[in-house]
Amino acid sequence: KKKMLTINGVELEFDMLDVDTFGAYTEAGEQLKAKTAEIEEAQKDKNVFQTFRLTCEAINAFFDHIFGEGTSEELFGSRMNFRTSIEAYKVLKDEAEKQLKEQAELTRELFADKYSGNRTQRRAALKK
Repeated sequence: KKKMLTINGVELEFDMLDVDTFGAYTEAGEQLKAKTAEIEEAQKDKNVFQTFRLTCEAINAFFDHIFGEGTSEELFGSRMNFRTSIEAYKVLKDEAEKQLKEQAELTRELFADKYSGNRTQRRAALKK
């Protein structure tokens, strides 16, 4: 079953347990982090226009890296709106965190059988 996420009325397939999606999300996050230095510089200079523009461009690149070129155009059109960009990023980030939490629970369940039980019983079983 495909995991779908709707952002700004656009349906996107987003499954953090898919290795390719996870990799793209991680890479996009690293690229976004790299651009924050430039954004922080604009903030220090109190250049609000530059801060907004750089943030929107970074988020556009983030979405395009994960979902393919042109996704940001589909999500945001040709305009750059700081609020719309930040809110879309937050929706995706929250969903990623939710899915990774689910993954942690699945992993715990997977290994629960292996490590559960009485320690004495496990040792006795090993001696047989």
